[in-house]
Amino acid sequence: MDATTTVAVAGLAATTTLGLIGPFLQGRIAARNARHSKNHDLAIAAYTDAMAYIQHAETDLVRIFDLGARAADDLPPDRRDLDLITARLRLTAPNEVLGAWAVFVEAEDLLRSALREKHATQLGDRFEQPADMPEFTAVWRAAETSRLALRRAAGTR
Repeated sequence: MDATTTVAVAGLAATTTLGLIGPFLQGRIAARNARHSKNHDLAIAAYTDAMAYIQHAETDLVRIFDLGARAADDLPPDRRDLDLITARLRLTAPNEVLGAWAVFVEAEDLLRSALREKHATQLGDRFEQPADMPEFTAVWRAAETSRLALRRAAGTR
């Protein structure tokens, strides 16, 4: 067998092999890209829910302190929502987001406990604590840290 025949046979074998393997590789790459896209969409949805929860909590706190809202009108958000958001973040979020979220949730719990301890929960009672109480400040700081971590993870910062 001369060199030309060897090169021709090798070229034919390579062309046939690549022709058979090419669609398989393209399918695997497309599936990987679709999976990545779906995971990204799930993560963005979880980040959005977490941002909405933080915003809701901040709005409640502003209303409680600035407007003197009644305690009975300012119940904490549904704990099941918080647990669902936490679970979704555990599935999709990087450690930076999980850590910031955990600090926020703990700070919010401590503030709400402090408010319950310092004030009765009867209708008509108002929260009159100043907005500079340590628990309040901790929630605002934790909310800001969580927001920044969520935005970095989502690629919007």
